[in-house]
Amino acid sequence: MKQYLTLTLLSFITLASFASNTPALPLKQESTFTEIDSSFTIKKDTLVLAINSNNEGLKGFHWQKNMPWIGAIFVGILTVLANIQISRQYKKTSSEITERQINNSKEIALIQIENVKKSVQLDFNKTVLSGNRQLWINELRELISNILSKTMSISVKQNISQEEFEHLRFLLTKAELMLNGSTDTEFIKALSELENCCLDILMGNKETQELGKYAQNVKKNTQITLKNEWERVKKGE
Repeated sequence: MKQYLTLTLLSFITLASFASNTPALPLKQESTFTEIDSSFTIKKDTLVLAINSNNEGLKGFHWQKNMPWIGAIFVGILTVLANIQISRQYKKTSSEITERQINNSKEIALIQIENVKKSVQLDFNKTVLSGNRQLWINELRELISNILSKTMSISVKQNISQEEFEHLRFLLTKAELMLNGSTDTEFIKALSELENCCLDILMGNKETQELGKYAQNVKKNTQITLKNEWERVKKGE
């Protein structure tokens, strides 16, 4: 657009300068001849008329007289070029706006899809995973309750039979298998210590009174684990 404006302006200035420097030709050529007779006078008038006709032809194009409409033409051309440039710029701007709107729509759509996925996953966790976790919590609670009840009975009797030990070991092993070997190490350790204590009592190496501290340790770890799992259920994990 700047090139169009510069070219038009330079052309206009050049034409104006040319018009101002063009000398005005005489409008009339005066006769210097002296009339001698009527025949010569006729020839002289004919010559003056011819000279005047030639002068009219030599005048050519009057730039100063025609400058207004020349300027109007250049203004018209300038307006057309300006409108063309404005139209191009408008098309470019409209294209950029449209592209930006499309990109924004894509981003919004992706965000909405991601939110839907999260919502579906959360619903799945609540209905399936949380339900299964609740069942696991209930089963573990019941299993540990049976283990602690058996150890209390052994403490009261102050002895343990082979059958009781086998059944108690079965319950302890089942509880260990329900736990996570990476995160529930302390809980698994407490169950293993309780089993070893029962075996020592069966072998006569320990008294039944020592069962209490091991049973208490198992109970403490059970409470911690069940609390953590219950928090996960409430979050829908």
